[in-house]
Amino acid sequence: MQEHIDFLNYYGIMELSYTASIDEIKKAWRILAKKFHPDVNKSPNAKEIFQKIQKAYSVLSDETKKDYYDKACIAAYWDRERKRKAEREQQERARKQREAAEKARRDEAEKRRQQERARQQREVEEKMQKEKRARIQKQDEEERKRVKRILTLCWLAFMFILMLVCVYSDNKRQEHIREKREAADKAKREEVTYSYKKDIVNKTDDEKESYLRKIGDGLNYYRNGSFKEAYFLFKEAADKGNAGGKALLGVMYAQGDYVPIDYDRAVSLLKSASASGSSIAQFNLGFMSLGGYGLPKDTAAAMTYFDESADNGDAWLKMDICYLYAFNDKFPRDYGKALHYCRLAADEGSSDAQNYLGIAYAVGYGVDVDYNKAVTWFSKAEKQGNRDARINLGYMYYYGLGVPQNINYNSDWNYYDFSYRKAGSFLGFFPAH
Repeated sequence: MQEHIDFLNYYGIMELSYTASIDEIKKAWRILAKKFHPDVNKSPNAKEIFQKIQKAYSVLSDETKKDYYDKACIAAYWDRERKRKAEREQQERARKQREAAEKARRDEAEKRRQQERARQQREVEEKMQKEKRARIQKQDEEERKRVKRILTLCWLAFMFILMLVCVYSDNKRQEHIREKREAADKAKREEVTYSYKKDIVNKTDDEKESYLRKIGDGLNYYRNGSFKEAYFLFKEAADKGNAGGKALLGVMYAQGDYVPIDYDRAVSLLKSASASGSSIAQFNLGFMSLGGYGLPKDTAAAMTYFDESADNGDAWLKMDICYLYAFNDKFPRDYGKALHYCRLAADEGSSDAQNYLGIAYAVGYGVDVDYNKAVTWFSKAEKQGNRDARINLGYMYYYGLGVPQNINYNSDWNYYDFSYRKAGSFLGFFPAH
């Protein structure tokens, strides 16, 4: 029976290849024995290394042991390979079983989904049938009510004609009184209008220029927070019938700047200024109507005021109205109107409007996406020094949208989305009280 041999890597210990001859083994042993002999090498692990060298040499230097060692190593190698192959085959079978189970699970889930869809379809059809029956019943009920209303109206018409005959004389008397009252009101309105027009027509150019200076000074005080000085300048202009002074004084009453909040007084001043065509007054009346401050809360009326202010105002005011229609959550979203006023402002040279038009064409706000038009509007705004337009143009170049791609065009483009500034309302407000 052959001697048991540890399957250490004897060739590796001897620093030899597996094809080394006996002479090469002996030569390697002599070199390693001199290097690691405990009498020569004083390192702590020299003795252990020397023992491994001796053990490897005792096996490899003997032809019989070497042959047995080589065969045993080869047998062990193939035994490991067979085990690995068996493990791989077992893993492959397990994978196929898992895939088959997953497929069966998916098939079962799909079958359940189809059954659920069929059930939902049946429920929808049943619901439609019920709604149809309910609709027919409702139509029948409405027809009966209509016939009943017609009969009732016929009876009421008869009674009404009878009543007209009885009260004819009284109605004539009341009509005469109403005509006299209307005539008196008309005369009063004509007197007030004549007085106002006379005051405006008789103003000299110097007086008008003086009012403009006062309003300009008042605006500077207002913006700096000196509300008292602004109030008296606005009031002086308003007392002389100046529409701008009335509008700005109305804003101060609406916001409670220096004076107590008085929405009725604010509305009166703003309406008077609006009648003279003041776009600022119309703009602020829109906010009053939108929030129900001194006026009935009426979005439609607010839209009318805002449209009038945009038609009478400058590019800045048109841009404010554009942003109201496009972004204000308290206002009906209408990209069509927003684009209309934005184009008017852009034609008047507003770079903010040109930048917004670029965004509209880039992302499809009320128009079809058109990257070429977006780049055109961004370029126009950038030429006027609009930084947001420059950022957006850099965004277009970075992704090659409407222009050849150029990631180095603008290092400031790296915002999460398109950049835009919302125009500040020109003394417009949302009352806080």
